[in-house]
Amino acid sequence: MLSVSDFFCGCGGLSQGFREAGFSIKTGIDFNKSFLETYAHNFSEAKVLNLDLGDNKFIDEISYSDVVIGGPPCQGFSLTGPRNIDDPRNELYLSIFKTLKKIKPKAFLVENVRGLMTMWGGQVFQAIIKKFESAGYNVNFQLMNSADYGIPQVRHRVFIVGIKKELSKKYEFPKKDFKKEDYISCEEAIGNVPSLENQLKQTDLSYEVKPTTQYQKYVMDSNKLYNHIATAHKDFVKKVISLVPEGGNHKIYLRELVKVENLMRHGRDIIVKNHRKLLIQVTEIIFIINGIEFQQ
Repeated sequence: MLSVSDFFCGCGGLSQGFREAGFSIKTGIDFNKSFLETYAHNFSEAKVLNLDLGDNKFIDEISYSDVVIGGPPCQGFSLTGPRNIDDPRNELYLSIFKTLKKIKPKAFLVENVRGLMTMWGGQVFQAIIKKFESAGYNVNFQLMNSADYGIPQVRHRVFIVGIKKELSKKYEFPKKDFKKEDYISCEEAIGNVPSLENQLKQTDLSYEVKPTTQYQKYVMDSNKLYNHIATAHKDFVKKVISLVPEGGNHKIYLRELVKVENLMRHGRDIIVKNHRKLLIQVTEIIFIINGIEFQQ
C-alpha cells in the first residue's frame, strides 16, 4: 500500500480522498494547531507535524513517503481576492518542490484555485510546472469542476500531478462522470435537512425526513445531524440576500452598477431605462446596508 504525506493538510480533505482510494495516510503537516487536532482525530494512524512550511528548516523534519500531496494557500492567486503577485503565500508551493528534491517520492499532487492558471497571463503557472518538471517528474495538469464528478457544488480547481520520470508514466485524468444536465442539485443533496427558520443556534438536531436520494443516503452515517446551525441574520442582511438572483452572488450588482454608471455618463438614456429594475435593486441594497429606508 502506497504511503501519503499531506502538506497544508487542514482537517484532511485530500487525505480522505486518498484513503478512500486505498492509500495509507502517513503524515499530516500544517502550521495551525487546531487544524492538526482535527486531522489527528480523523486520521489517528497518521503522524501530525506542526511546521511552518514557509521556513526552510521544515525540510529537516520530512521523511519519505511514496506520494506527496498538498493544497497550498491560494489567497494570492484567487479570483475573489486582490491577486497580489508579491503575496508571500504564493511561494508556499515551493515547500512541496523542496520535498520532491529531498525525498524523491514516486508521485505528487498539488491542488489550487483556477486563478493560478491565469495570473500574469499564465506566466506564473508555467513557471510552477517547469519547476516541478525540473525536480524529475512527468507533469500533467487539468482544470476540473467538482460537479462533473458527483459533488453538488460547482467548484473549479486546477490539479497538478507528477510521476517520477524513472517510472516512464504520465498521469491521465479521469473522464467526467456527470453531464451538466445531470449534476446533483442542492435539493438532492440537502433536501432532507431541516430549514431551522425557528431553531437558531440549536445544535442537538436530527434529520426530520428520511433520505430520498442516493446522495443523501451516501452522506448520512446516522440520523444525527452535525454542523447545521442557523445564523441570526439581521433584517438588512436577509433583504440583501433576497435580492440576489438564483445561481448568482452579490457581485453581480456591483458589476452591473458599473455598467449602468458608464451608460449614464455617456448619456445613453434609452439603454439606462432598460436597466432601471437592476439600478433600483442596487440602490436599494446600498440604502439597506447604510440603514436608510428606501422608497421608490
